Amino acid sequence: MSLTRIQKETIVKSVTDKLSKSNVLLFTSFAKISVEKLKRLRKDLKAKGVDFQVVKKNLLRVALEKANIDASEAGMKGIPEACGVVFGTDDQISPVRAVFTFAKAKENASFKIIGGMLDHGFVTPDRMAPLAKVSTKEDLYARLLGQLQAPLSKLVYVIKAVGESKTTGQ
Repeated sequence: MSLTRIQKETIVKSVTDKLSKSNVLLFTSFAKISVEKLKRLRKDLKAKGVDFQVVKKNLLRVALEKANIDASEAGMKGIPEACGVVFGTDDQISPVRAVFTFAKAKENASFKIIGGMLDHGFVTPDRMAPLAKVSTKEDLYARLLGQLQAPLSKLVYVIKAVGESKTTGQ
């Protein structure tokens, strides 16, 4: 059953709104992936504040044009007739990491990342892969805090050792 003009306009408007709010997009091919696995991916992405929507190629092209994003740059030739689009608004790293993790799983071998957009510029999957390996904000904060605390804790041990040596030396 084909979509009516009103349904298509609604989808284009919805996708255009998401495109204008997003700072990271991922285009995916989900052929031969079960509905249950896609539901699990949607649930994982939703928990991170990321949206996943299946969009027809022509409607996506129209939405990209309406959002003032050059569709020719987006590598539309490599996108299948219907593709999954991941819209990330806050964090650029967590959607990329979640999708790459899902695609790496052995049972999801047919799930492919076709490309993406960062700050309205097209990026190939090869250039997005390193983003998936970047640590989370919390991990980076913890490492920074550890680095800041290390000199202070060493100073405390030195002062304590000097104090103990003076008390035992008397």
